[in-house]
Amino acid sequence: MAIVFFLGVTIAGATTPWILLLPLLICGYRSTRRNTARTTSLRQFGYFPGSQHFKYWIYEERHGYADVALILPIENTEPGHWELYIPQDDLWRQTVPNWAADRRLEIASRIAEGWKAKDFHIRTNAGSA
Repeated sequence: MAIVFFLGVTIAGATTPWILLLPLLICGYRSTRRNTARTTSLRQFGYFPGSQHFKYWIYEERHGYADVALILPIENTEPGHWELYIPQDDLWRQTVPNWAADRRLEIASRIAEGWKAKDFHIRTNAGSA
């Protein structure tokens, strides 16, 4: 009985650190991949279509030596299913920073690059979805 216990403790001691390390490696990989994509996109195109941060979508642009961000709310319509609704023009102008106020359609088309068509919603002034 003591041998089985000792063997169990030895195996647990040898494997547990690696099992605990796996989630950290996965998080590190995902973070590095996202940051690399962001940096590359900002450098090549001057904007990053965005990424999700909790209940918000963060779109970024490079203005000279500064990066500016536009934060839009997203909705969890089903467990694990997120949708983005771009506000109509008048609400857009009231809620976004000045640099983005007159560029609703341009920015929306850039953000749409990171979304499935069925999960991205933009209303035109005529009221269609």
